[in-house]
Amino acid sequence: MMKRLLVLPIILLTACGSSPEEKKKQVDDFFSSVYALPISQPCENLNGYLDLQKLEKENNTQYYSEVSNQKIERYSLLCREKQDADKQAIEEQRISEAKGYLHILGYQPDVQTTKYDCDPFGMDEDEKEYTCQIRRSNTDRVVFFSDPYTQSIGKIFRFILIDKNKISDLVDKVHSQFGDSDAMGSNATNESDLYLDTFYGWGNVKLERLGGVLYSLGPKSRTGVSLRFDFNPCEDMWFVDSDCKKYFGIEENPEKVVAVFRLFGDDNELNESALRQKRDPREPQVYDSAPTEDIDEMTL
Repeated sequence: MMKRLLVLPIILLTACGSSPEEKKKQVDDFFSSVYALPISQPCENLNGYLDLQKLEKENNTQYYSEVSNQKIERYSLLCREKQDADKQAIEEQRISEAKGYLHILGYQPDVQTTKYDCDPFGMDEDEKEYTCQIRRSNTDRVVFFSDPYTQSIGKIFRFILIDKNKISDLVDKVHSQFGDSDAMGSNATNESDLYLDTFYGWGNVKLERLGGVLYSLGPKSRTGVSLRFDFNPCEDMWFVDSDCKKYFGIEENPEKVVAVFRLFGDDNELNESALRQKRDPREPQVYDSAPTEDIDEMTL
């Protein structure tokens, strides 16, 4: 309490009763402290000269008004440039971290099926896929792929029904999250379908030719997670259900497309091998016991 009683009269005296000499010294000292700031701190310089300008206005002085105006104009530009550079650096760091953590809604492959709350896993009619599906909404599905033997999730797909005219907006949004594609390609035959038929990939991906003029994305090394992103039209397809029909019950609609995210892990090949062999391929094969001929007693 005593400290507040002592400080208050000094503040009032400074604000209301300072002599011209005291005001000059106060402004000079403040200018010296701001002038000592390094040029590498433009925003601090800007704030300092703004405060100096405010002090001179309160003291009804103009000792450094011209210098302050010049410095404020200069450091306003430099501060904006530094803020933009800092934002860019933060964004680049965020993108770099995101690319090192490829995921779909936080889900990642190469983990056991029990890690994520999805139940039940089951085989499809052809016994070629062992999956579990999360229905996030009427227009959003997440599918986990595994096998009944290893119970490891090798890949995760996400299917989202969107308006066709929103493709470019979604592409921009995905790039803002994961940065520029590590590989991309297009099978578009006309300009109107350029966005629809272009595909993008991050991580362990490279562009591959399927044959003729068709392209696709494949792994560039034996191990490594990859995220691939493309679009499927809502149109009737021979021999196989389109994603629109399979997940959203739409036979045909030229105004709609399915945005598909495909996240592949190292255990994708493990799942395929397990489904093919109908066992965990990491474990030794167990064979049925059978009686054999005694070579010592065998007649030649």
